[in-house]
Amino acid sequence: MSTTSTHTSLLIAFAFTCLFLPTETSLIGELSFEPPFTGVDRDGHREIPNWTTAGDAQVLQHFARLTPDRQSKRGFLWSNPEASLPAEFSIVLKFRLSGQGKVLFGDGLALWLTEYKSFTPGGFHGSVEDFVGIAIVFDTFKNEESGSKHKDVSIYVNDGKKDFAHITANVEGCDAMLRYHEGRGDFSVTNSSRMLLEFRDNSLKVYIDARNTGDFTDCHSIDNLELPEGWHERARIGLSATTGALADNHDVLSLKTYSRTSEAALQRGERGVSDLDALRQALEHQMTSVKDHLGSQLGKVQAQESKSELRIAILEEKLTDLLLNELTSRLETLEGFNVHNLKRAEEHTETRLSKLESAVVVKMEERIRQLEQALANMVEKHVEENKRSWWGPFAIILVCVFLFFGVTYKKFSALRLMRMV
Repeated sequence: MSTTSTHTSLLIAFAFTCLFLPTETSLIGELSFEPPFTGVDRDGHREIPNWTTAGDAQVLQHFARLTPDRQSKRGFLWSNPEASLPAEFSIVLKFRLSGQGKVLFGDGLALWLTEYKSFTPGGFHGSVEDFVGIAIVFDTFKNEESGSKHKDVSIYVNDGKKDFAHITANVEGCDAMLRYHEGRGDFSVTNSSRMLLEFRDNSLKVYIDARNTGDFTDCHSIDNLELPEGWHERARIGLSATTGALADNHDVLSLKTYSRTSEAALQRGERGVSDLDALRQALEHQMTSVKDHLGSQLGKVQAQESKSELRIAILEEKLTDLLLNELTSRLETLEGFNVHNLKRAEEHTETRLSKLESAVVVKMEERIRQLEQALANMVEKHVEENKRSWWGPFAIILVCVFLFFGVTYKKFSALRLMRMV
């Protein structure tokens, strides 16, 4: 073989080697996460680096649960503001929507690519409707009001100026069997769904792998997005889920963000889960469900205790009021009885005093008449016996009369004063 042929073969081999050898990854680590989640925060709770967890969301070892299968829950994950999206990017989201409800369940999970640097709660799938960016909503509850507008996967684009009526007037997206019923015999924690999103040249493409079989199918494409220039540089990635009267487990297993769209398209196949990992995930899923159920029951018991304590407090207040009213009534009755008796005693005393006064007056008048008669007789006798010297005895008698009347008047005044008292 000639030297030239040898060099040619080496060049061809080198070219094929360069073509098929993996190049530097375009994965944006700050905007990506996958299990196991081993980090913990200062309070000892598991966390995802570079992501904020709040509400009812909980990070476990193998997945992040945004809401448990309980009513009126809300949870979210939001990327930290240090990282932003490039002009061309793609996202692969792996998630699981499951629950015990066979017919009634909801509400859904949403992926947000918006300019909000932190989660802003609202009534539009957990956030606000006047966002700037893109929202992909995996809606498991079909509202009767939505009718034919409902999509299992809905795509919303807003420049921050459109209201709810505008962005929901013509819902774009697709339908897909994304939810798993945990009551089925073939349910496994390895069940999941995937979504692939590609953004390039102001165009958006969404693909769905509903049962994580490894094959993405076209969902919807939108060209010429009406978004402000450079919005992606200010955008953050967020995930939110809500439950209302209906509920489901909304679990996020992984999210990978790439700075190129071609590499994400290659993520069609995933490595299989070993039996040991599957067992660990199953135990974690079941233990989380049991813990959540116990927490829910404990909450109900505590709520019932609070209601019972409130009822006891109300009964104690009513009993206290009843006793106070009864005591007041009895005191008023007793007071009325005593006042009545006092009045009767006073009237009886006044009657007796009046009678006594009348008797004293009569007796005094009679006594005075007797004394007057006796004095008159004495005076007449002395006058007859001593007609020449009658002034001395008369003076004596007159003094005695005045003394008698003075003593009598003093006693009479004392009696009147006692009566008045």
